Amino acid sequence: MDSILTIFICLLVGFLFQRVKDFPENSHLVLNQYIIYFALPALAFLHIPSMELGLSSLMPVAGAWLVILFAFLFFKLLQKPLNLDRNTFGALLMCSAFGNTSFIGLPVLEALYGDEGVKAALLFDQPGSFVAICTVGISIASIYSSGQAPSAGQFFKRIFTFPPFLGFIVAVSLNIFQIPIPELMSGAAAKIATTITPIALVSIGFQLRLSMKEVKISELIAPIGFKLIIAPLLIFLLYSQLVSSPYPVDMKASVIQAGTGPMVTACIIATSYGLRPKLVSMILGIGILLSFISMAGWYIFLEQF
Repeated sequence: MDSILTIFICLLVGFLFQRVKDFPENSHLVLNQYIIYFALPALAFLHIPSMELGLSSLMPVAGAWLVILFAFLFFKLLQKPLNLDRNTFGALLMCSAFGNTSFIGLPVLEALYGDEGVKAALLFDQPGSFVAICTVGISIASIYSSGQAPSAGQFFKRIFTFPPFLGFIVAVSLNIFQIPIPELMSGAAAKIATTITPIALVSIGFQLRLSMKEVKISELIAPIGFKLIIAPLLIFLLYSQLVSSPYPVDMKASVIQAGTGPMVTACIIATSYGLRPKLVSMILGIGILLSFISMAGWYIFLEQF
């Protein structure tokens, strides 16, 4: 219960920091970079080397990529009914295809399922969401803003220079070759990893913006509804055919990760490419706030099996 309380306290603190003049408007960027470049690799180093990798471990990884496919098909179906222009289509896809699987998903799953939840969250997040945003995400933003996709060289450069992914590769290698980690190093990694939850959530709170200017209701309902309800429902319906009840934590975590709010990094990329910045900001803020309610609902639902 204290973990859930921590989540809301940190979100509130971040939101209140927006009104403190001593904090620059881009303070969240420093917090985000700390998490991406340092804390997330430490978390991977802490958990993945000792993880038992099996068939169920593929569920979280595949889940992240399936959500992208489902999002593309969903908005293709809605493109004509909602009269979505190219720019808006790209913006909605960026907000819906990629979830906040590290800043929100990790602390929530840690609170719900402990270490097992963290391990599943990492699999969904790093080889799933983060690799996807570095490749597919950049491509979507490029195509729907300028009509040009990044080259193959740019793809690989973004992947293999992304710190969380590098940390993931090192951690998986240690797991595969059964290389033990010195206790001193694992202890240090554990202390660094504990900083992710408060710092990530303060950063999220600092970025929350709520303004209805130049935004249609349908442009909010469609991406948020898909991200919080339709995407996790599709993952549940698919995975429930592959495993029987009682469902493993890997499956439950995959469903909840599929239903996290929009990814901050994806929204930053979308706005940097000029994909409806005000709309993206609104979807991000409202989506994150509502995601706590929807994730609680999914958790209660999954506990019935």
